[in-house]
Amino acid sequence: MEKECEKDEEYGIQGQLCEIEHKVVALEQQLKQHDVELEKDKATWSKYEESVKVMKPWLEQAEVVMSMGTIKPTLLSDAEEQLQQAMVFREESENKKPEVDKLQTLITELAIETGARDTVDALHSRWVAVESAARQRANRLDKLVAAWREMESTTKQIETWIDRPRFAEILNDNASKHETLDKQLAELKVMIYYIYGRSLSF
Repeated sequence: MEKECEKDEEYGIQGQLCEIEHKVVALEQQLKQHDVELEKDKATWSKYEESVKVMKPWLEQAEVVMSMGTIKPTLLSDAEEQLQQAMVFREESENKKPEVDKLQTLITELAIETGARDTVDALHSRWVAVESAARQRANRLDKLVAAWREMESTTKQIETWIDRPRFAEILNDNASKHETLDKQLAELKVMIYYIYGRSLSF
């Protein structure tokens, strides 16, 4: 066809028509390519919006949970329950990472410049903050529960030791010594009263 066009160029109008035809064909190809890119962008944008719809509400709820803190446990069972909840929440936070990564990948695939990058950067920052706080909370509660269990174990050991007969003898000996000292103190008070004519308070 190019050779035909070259021949036709000699004939004026025919050459111009051939050149226009080439430009139209090239333009049609560009339009088709542009349509393909637009469809791809449309599909990518749809995936982006779906991911944002998943992440945004979860992040809002997670931020509320993290801002509320935890109630100071009064029993080991309370602390263990809080630890369990914290570990579940930490795992849930970690499981959101693929969604965040997906969003970051999707915005690189968008041909049209939008505010999506800013949105994804903000969501990523918020997720990092939540995930970090969730991990710290779980670690703190884990240490608390471990220390509490150790303390309870030590307490039981002490109680077992106190319940031994030998320790009971020591306590009884000390109690009888205490009674003897109380009697001696009372006798001294009486003597002082007789000597000085007044009572002293000890």
